[in-house]
Amino acid sequence: MANPQYEVNGRPATKEEYQAAQTELDKFRPQSSAPKDGVEPERTASTAVWSGYDADWRVKLGYRKGSYSGILSPLEVTGGVVFPYTPTVIVNHTANYDAMHPVHSNYPFYAYQNSQVDQMTITGDFVQQTEADAEYWVAVMHFLRSSTKMAYGETSNQGNPPPLLKLNGYGQFVFNDVPVVLSTFMVDLPSDVDYIETSFGGGGKTFVPTKCQIALTLMPQYSRRKVETFSLDKFVNGGYLKNGGGFI
Repeated sequence: MANPQYEVNGRPATKEEYQAAQTELDKFRPQSSAPKDGVEPERTASTAVWSGYDADWRVKLGYRKGSYSGILSPLEVTGGVVFPYTPTVIVNHTANYDAMHPVHSNYPFYAYQNSQVDQMTITGDFVQQTEADAEYWVAVMHFLRSSTKMAYGETSNQGNPPPLLKLNGYGQFVFNDVPVVLSTFMVDLPSDVDYIETSFGGGGKTFVPTKCQIALTLMPQYSRRKVETFSLDKFVNGGYLKNGGGFI
């Protein structure tokens, strides 16, 4: 007996039944972008949208007050130093307890003392491929240097400490205008990358690495007045995150 020309689920079928089964299977097959019968399929454009949040969620460190001028002018557009690639951020929260050790006891008792947000570290890559990128890198370096200096000597606001900065990133509920001070920063100038030239700043030539890594150490800094009005109820309900209070 000759084999049937069409089969559906292992049983003989008519041509119409076979075609109907194939049409049903096509609904579950992934669509291929390869040409079909030598004809390139029509391509349609699509846009990915993160619904509900349209602000820049990249990690950014900037002044709480003041503008960016002179050599810092490239930072004016971004409102501070923006990490162009997602950095590694490490945040440590601590609740401190004192241990009480009763005599002839196997287990100590812990008395709560205080809580704190420890130093935060941010490490990210900067890639410079154009002269504009190089100018931005120079501005970033000068911003970080300036943010670790006090108003000393013949300067305005003499005696003031380094400026208070604000940290933003990852949307409304992670870092939202967190007040911080810059404790340390580190930048590497690798020997195995190319350097590009820029004459930005009105001085001589400056050579900038095409790729480097910048690491920051930040410490949250809240005013006494804000700490006195702190409400744990509001904190738990996310009130400070929604209103940009800065408490984390």
